[in-house]
Order: sequence, then structure tokens, then C-alpha cells
Amino acid sequence: MNTFPDFAERFKDLISESGLSQKQIACAIGITETSVSNYISGKSEPSLKVLVAIADYFKCTTDYITGKKDESEEKIFLPCPPFSTQLKILMDKKPCSSYRLCTDANIPQASFYDWRNGKTEPNLYNVKKLLDYFDCSLDFLLGREA
Repeated sequence: MNTFPDFAERFKDLISESGLSQKQIACAIGITETSVSNYISGKSEPSLKVLVAIADYFKCTTDYITGKKDESEEKIFLPCPPFSTQLKILMDKKPCSSYRLCTDANIPQASFYDWRNGKTEPNLYNVKKLLDYFDCSLDFLLGREA
């Protein structure tokens, strides 16, 4: 499943524009060459941590690399706080109960509680649901921008 269908193409383009090999990119980001290959072929999607590492390496927004925005902005972002911290901030900005969020966004409550308690982070499929629910940028959702 490709949650962000433009990701593979954008990542491939960024690699091509850099003039580096997939192996060099993999080393620079801290992932395997197989992961790079799987991402650009659409066979798999990165975790949030890897997505941020890719965006940081190429100095672009996560919104650009996932296809949520068409323009690339080269800038330095804030370090991502723990996802649980950012989730609490988002819930304060859009006052809602955890039950309401899970129901409206169709997110399993067990997953939500694991995110809120810092046990896990959402995959890109659930991130997309959160983006739609909170109606914000991916970089804001991740705490990379204020």
C-alpha cells in the first residue's frame, strides 16, 4: 500500500539530482541500500524516523517528499520531539477526546494509546489519517516546524 504515492518518485528524483548512488545515500541516511531500493520502487514505505532523516538529508520538507506540497523549501527544521509530546500539543490545539479522535479518524484505540504513551509511533498510513483529522502539515504534525 502506498500511503503517499508521490514519495517513491520524489525520493528517486532527489537521489538522481544529488548525483550520488543509492549506496551513498543509504550510508548518509543510516539505512540499507535495499531499503532505498524498496522505497524508490514503492515496495515499502519508511518509518517516520527514516522519513525525517531523508528530508533532513535533502534539506526539504516532509510535505514535499511525500507529495503533500509541490514546492520544495530548503530550510533547517527543529529537531522532532517525541511523537507522544507532539500528539498532546495537537490535541490541545484542536480540543478533542482520544475517543473522538480514534472514532473520527478511524484509528484503533490501542494504537493511539501506544503513541500517546511513547511506546510506538504511527506508520505512514495512520499518519495520513492524523493529517486529515488535524488538517495540518506533516512537518507540523511531526514537530519539525512551529
